[in-house]
Amino acid sequence: MTPLRRLDDRHIALLPPQYMAATGYYAIMAAYGRAVIDTAMTANKRFKSAHRCDIIDTQGPLSLTVPVDHQPGRRSWNETAVSTHGRWWHVHRVSLESAYGRTPFFEFYYDRFKPLLSEPGTAFMTIAELDMAADSVIRQILGIDTRIASETPQNASDTIIKDYRSCDFKSAAPVEYYQVRSSKFGFVAGLSVLDLIFNVGPESPLVLKEIIDRMFPSE
Repeated sequence: MTPLRRLDDRHIALLPPQYMAATGYYAIMAAYGRAVIDTAMTANKRFKSAHRCDIIDTQGPLSLTVPVDHQPGRRSWNETAVSTHGRWWHVHRVSLESAYGRTPFFEFYYDRFKPLLSEPGTAFMTIAELDMAADSVIRQILGIDTRIASETPQNASDTIIKDYRSCDFKSAAPVEYYQVRSSKFGFVAGLSVLDLIFNVGPESPLVLKEIIDRMFPSE
């Protein structure tokens, strides 16, 4: 397994919840021994990446959105319910099959994501639950052993917390890798990590390592 961790356990990455996050998100996470995913963040309508990801299909880049049930008042992503509007789970499954069905590693990993792309009410109910369930599958595939928590440690004077909650993960030190449609569109950066997984499979950690090396150069 490619060693990815760059920072020791004194350092903690404070991350936002993300739906099938961009590759840069997982490079940052993997560089840390510990990370906090702040699912208690206020569910801001402008914060689309909590329930939207970008892929590329035969026509070019495509956004997949999980509709949310917005209620009056301030709510966190822990309290924001996943809507069943438009049978989005079916749309996402069809879109992923169309976009990546011919990639080298689609058949090896796709089944792990199918339980997430089902009607809400069984495995998850809120955006935070969906995001964390997807995150768990992705970290297992990528071999990321970062310890994940939902709250920052209290009274921990020896910790160094880096806040990435407003980071643009799509533009985080992009590294080119094989994409099945690069002959048509060229390399497209900033896509969901699903694009990396389905295209390069077990070599995905090598791409993460290259991103990490650029973002966290050795002293």
